[in-house]
Amino acid sequence: MDQSAEATFAGLISGFPSITSQTPADTHDAMDCSASNKLNRRNALGSADLQELVRQSMRTDLDNLFHDHGWHLYVVWVQIIRATSVPSASTCLDLPVTEAFRALHASITTENGPYWVSRLALVRLTTFTDLIASTIRDDRKRKRLPAKVGSRIVGTAIDLYHGASAHWGVTRENSEKIRRMANRWRILAQESPLLLLVYTEKVDKMVRDLSVRLATLKTLAREVLKLMPAKLKAAAADFLRMVQITVQRNYDAEQMLAEFTQFHARHTEV
Repeated sequence: MDQSAEATFAGLISGFPSITSQTPADTHDAMDCSASNKLNRRNALGSADLQELVRQSMRTDLDNLFHDHGWHLYVVWVQIIRATSVPSASTCLDLPVTEAFRALHASITTENGPYWVSRLALVRLTTFTDLIASTIRDDRKRKRLPAKVGSRIVGTAIDLYHGASAHWGVTRENSEKIRRMANRWRILAQESPLLLLVYTEKVDKMVRDLSVRLATLKTLAREVLKLMPAKLKAAAADFLRMVQITVQRNYDAEQMLAEFTQFHARHTEV
C-alpha cells in the first residue's frame, strides 16, 4: 500500500490507543471452497453444503470478540463516519467529498489495522455513496455538474471515488470491483457493523470472488444471524445507538471511553 494512504489511515485514528494488526486465530486458510461453490450453484437452503459453509464462515471465538475488538471497532467506526461527514452545502466536486473518499480508500486498503477495518470501511463506502448520490442528483438539477449521456448516478459516484484514489494507482476497474465488494459486505453486516467481527477470512475470499452470487451471501448472512448468540445481537443493536450518540454529540476521546465503558458493562456478564 502507498505510504501516503497509510499515513491517511494513521491520521484517522490518531489520538486513541494503538490499534495494531490483529490476525484471527481461526483463519481457515486451509479450508476448501467446495461448500460455497456447491451452494453458489444450487443455493440449496438447509443442505449439508450450507451447514458446512456456515461452519467455515463463523469464527469460533465469539465470546471473546466483543472483549478483544469492541473498543477499537467503536473508535474506527466513529472516526470513519466523521471523516466521511461532509457539509450539507457541499457539491459532489468539493474538496470534503474528495477527502472523504480518500479516507475510505486508505481504510479499505490499510495493512496496519485489525482484520475487520477494511470490511468496516467498505460498508461505509456503500452508505456514503448513497449520500453522495442525492448530492449528485441535486448538482445535476442545479447545473453544477454536467450530466453525461447514459451516465448513471452510481457510475458518477464511482468516478468520484476513482478520481480521489487514482493518485494511489487505483484503476477504474479496481474502483468498480471495490464498489461490488462493498455491497457484499453490506449484505453480510446486516443490522450492525459489529457483526462484521464474526466472519472468518474465508468470507473475505468469497467477497473478493465476484463469481459468488449475492443470493449465496444473503443466504449465508441469514443463517449466521440465526446462530448468533442473543447477547451479541443485543450488543450489535446497542452499538448503533452508541455510535449515533457519539457522532451527534461530537464526543472527544475521553467521553467516548466513558460511553464505551457503560456500553461494555451493559453487555458483559458479571
